[in-house]
Amino acid sequence: MPSDAQAERLADFFAVCSDPSRVKILSVLAIGDMCVGDIAMVVKLHPSTVSHQLKLLKDRRMVSCHRLGKVIYYRLCDKYIEAVLGVGAERLEKIY
Repeated sequence: MPSDAQAERLADFFAVCSDPSRVKILSVLAIGDMCVGDIAMVVKLHPSTVSHQLKLLKDRRMVSCHRLGKVIYYRLCDKYIEAVLGVGAERLEKIY
């Protein structure tokens, strides 16, 4: 059983994943590094919305970024985020 602190961090992780736009952004970044404009185009959201969501994801250490020239590229912080999305998708396939 997780400690109170672990349970709180885990709940926060899943709370971040409870927003459909963030799930889409994380899913796109599972494919590879992308800049805000490309993410916005793929997930069909306004770039300012994507930027706002990326900041939240970055603050929660779910995505990181690196600059290449004038462009900032975002990526998933680790393989576990992609794995959690995959497990969730597999479960949905079985129940729906």
